[in-house]
Amino acid sequence: MRATVDRDVIVMITAGGGTEIGSIPKGVGMERLRFDGEKVVDLADLASIWVKYTHSGIFELHAVPVPGAQLVAMRYLDRGRLTMDAGVIRLKTSEELDAERVAIEQGILKAQTRGDLATRIGDRDDQLADTNKLVYLILQALLTRDPEVLAFLEGIRADIEATYPMEKLAAELPATVKSIREQMQKYYTEKDTILAKG
Repeated sequence: MRATVDRDVIVMITAGGGTEIGSIPKGVGMERLRFDGEKVVDLADLASIWVKYTHSGIFELHAVPVPGAQLVAMRYLDRGRLTMDAGVIRLKTSEELDAERVAIEQGILKAQTRGDLATRIGDRDDQLADTNKLVYLILQALLTRDPEVLAFLEGIRADIEATYPMEKLAAELPATVKSIREQMQKYYTEKDTILAKG
């Protein structure tokens, strides 16, 4: 059988011309077959694979050394775990894969929650407007001690406490507040520098 070959990648089977590659395993997709110069190799049979990272962020898999490729101890099924780490191509650890899974699941959950909130109480502008109303009422209660406002806030207090339990706030807010402080200090310092230049 003859084929067009790019390095060791079998691009396409040809009726004539190209390179004689011999027989191809039945039932195996071309995407995992390579020609090492002597025979067709199934990447699934290898315990180490030559991997090249491309500028488009794709990992090319090869059965033979090609320019820019690194030999990685891996199976073909591991290809989804490949990563580039400070110029070294390696497989992601189980901890890294778990962290990625958690990040993806959290992203999905956040998107679902944003969608549910938008359906029930409006988009982000509507939600911000409601937050501003609540802040205004709290300020009014602090400044005027208006009984009607105090009674209203007392009426929604249980829902507020249930939405934002103190133990959760105590665990998360200190780091958030510190990050905000650091970023805002940096912002004001850089803003002052820009304004000083006139």
